[in-house]
Amino acid sequence: MTIKTEKTRTTLGDRMSSGGVSINSPKTPNKDLKKVLFISYYWPPAGGAPIQRILKFYKYLPEYGWNPIILTTENGDFPYIDNDLLGEIRPESKIYRAKNFSLHKLFSLFVKNPKEMFVPFAFTEKKNKSIKSRVSRWAKYNIIPDTRIFWKRRAIRKGKKILRSEKIDLIFSSSPPQTNHRIAKALSKKFRIPWIGDLRDPWTDVYWINTNTQRWKIVHRIDKKIERKTLNAMTAITTVSPGWVKLFESKSKSPVFLIHNGFDERNEKALEKNKKFTITYAGSISVEQDLNPFCQAILQIEEKLNLSENLHIRFIGNFPSFVKEILEKYSFYSQIEFIPYMPSEKVKAYISSSDLLLLLIHITADGGAINFKMYDYMAAGKPILAYGSLEGDATEILHTSKCGRMFTYEQINESSDFIYEAIEKWKENKKFNEPNEEYIESFSRRNLTKKLADIFNKHI
Repeated sequence: MTIKTEKTRTTLGDRMSSGGVSINSPKTPNKDLKKVLFISYYWPPAGGAPIQRILKFYKYLPEYGWNPIILTTENGDFPYIDNDLLGEIRPESKIYRAKNFSLHKLFSLFVKNPKEMFVPFAFTEKKNKSIKSRVSRWAKYNIIPDTRIFWKRRAIRKGKKILRSEKIDLIFSSSPPQTNHRIAKALSKKFRIPWIGDLRDPWTDVYWINTNTQRWKIVHRIDKKIERKTLNAMTAITTVSPGWVKLFESKSKSPVFLIHNGFDERNEKALEKNKKFTITYAGSISVEQDLNPFCQAILQIEEKLNLSENLHIRFIGNFPSFVKEILEKYSFYSQIEFIPYMPSEKVKAYISSSDLLLLLIHITADGGAINFKMYDYMAAGKPILAYGSLEGDATEILHTSKCGRMFTYEQINESSDFIYEAIEKWKENKKFNEPNEEYIESFSRRNLTKKLADIFNKHI
């Protein structure tokens, strides 16, 4: 008996009408490729960091013998939209969409600015104490495994149809949201298909849960049980940093493999020297990332140099209100430019045209936090000023790549000297550092996807 399934294929017309660019779409996969079912809540036109890892795996896997088939949401709540990413979808790709209950619409009934609740980590800000905001924030912390759970039932139903009509060799799910793994577990168990679970962040050990008292203890205990059962059901696990490899090895008997985040293509164009020394921060900022040490380091340099006409600082992204409130207190605020969220390719142009790149790393017990943008920073070849733990994985990468230096949030004097040196080199039109190009290239998306394909081949 043939079971018909509903398929949504991204056509050239669809991409053009939604703002996508199609002229550089990857080639059609060979019919002899093995098939992997990707389960991901995020899919274009969703933008931002969550989609990049999944999309680049999708882009390069056919080169290594695998054809991804996508199961995603029909009407997702996405903090960012990037229609340009639709241009990376092969017209022939099979993309199945399961309907989703929109929690965002429910939040919009309670919160004055519901969109901010979906900006990464903006919900960790505790300043807004209104009842409506507290209720919404409570939901964010206590719905388990996450607020995308209302997608699960319909996604499983759609997944069953896919698996009955397609010869799927492997299931691949990536989190957050963890709901992706819950869907994959149900499908893997029913159809006895091997399953690789990819965790871009910790689950119950993620910093924003462990530093907040709004999560109920009983909820946390239940979530930990769900986590352990789900991890142990995976055929294998992949994650993004050495610290998190150790973390998941402590929670599961499943083998755990390291596949870093990375960069896709490098900007090789020669750029003219900026008229002003330009510092760029790209990404999101939470209350746990302290901007004050950087600002105080800049103030120290102002005492040595006249920066009023020679400094330009850019913050690229959609930031919670507390970010501007912090920066407004400093004398150089007029030299700061805020640029709203934009497609990732456009951000890369700003990164490449910078003279210094700023990173604020979360300090975690496992040391596994590595900012997603750090890889694009390294690909740009510009010096990186980072604040975080000197013992973390990000520090090791910066040291080996020779792309920059990590300072603790307390090392204001030392980081100020680093900025001063970068400015002096810029004035003399001299290169600040000599990056380790061979090591940096190991973080290209193509090389990282080959690692994933090797894991796929080993576990089917």
